[in-house]
Amino acid sequence: MAFLPLNNDHDFLTFAYSWLGSEPSTLDKVHGIVGCSRSLLFIQYYIRSMAMQAEILKWSKHRRRDRGLEVVARLQRLERWVDQTEDNEAREIALKTHDAFVDATILYAHVRYMHCIPNDPFVQSVASRLTHTLCSLPSEGRLYSGLHPAWCFLIACACTTDSSQYKSMTAILHGIGRSNKSNVSAVANVASIIWEWKKSQAELSKGWWEDMTLHIQQNMGNRLICVT
Repeated sequence: MAFLPLNNDHDFLTFAYSWLGSEPSTLDKVHGIVGCSRSLLFIQYYIRSMAMQAEILKWSKHRRRDRGLEVVARLQRLERWVDQTEDNEAREIALKTHDAFVDATILYAHVRYMHCIPNDPFVQSVASRLTHTLCSLPSEGRLYSGLHPAWCFLIACACTTDSSQYKSMTAILHGIGRSNKSNVSAVANVASIIWEWKKSQAELSKGWWEDMTLHIQQNMGNRLICVT
């Protein structure tokens, strides 16, 4: 949903992720394969919901920032854990993937809700850290889960200003795409659309994220892809 406009053109956009269908004690449990928790999924949904509400009610910059920082603080308080029956290496990768999701969600809060632009020093710092984490995850072999955090890759590609970071990430996506028949090649295509759009802009305004999502939608049409 991060890469769709705020208008609800699709039925799945109206699904209430506020209902997570799980016991409170397990909401922070990190899925051993996906690397994301239910709490984190809800916060991602909540950021988009807040962005929509802020646009409708014309919230001030200060109110956006205050609410956004509350969300970031909530992200940083997540008590991540993985089932102890997991293999030690697999558990470490799941937790590292979760860290990538946290950084990607922090970026999402800053750029979509608080209207920060990629040149913002904080955004650059987190995007660099996220890129490093993503590039350190296995992309083949026994420890590759088959469900790479594509959502995080697209967030990083949208937020980084470093062409070498972008090329490193898309090289990984293309490599995975060549070795399996999932939608990873399509994800790499979206990353390319994002990067080329950013290059074509003389200057990014505070509403750049929404402009970008409209551009992606125009290029993708009805060929939506699901990214984890």
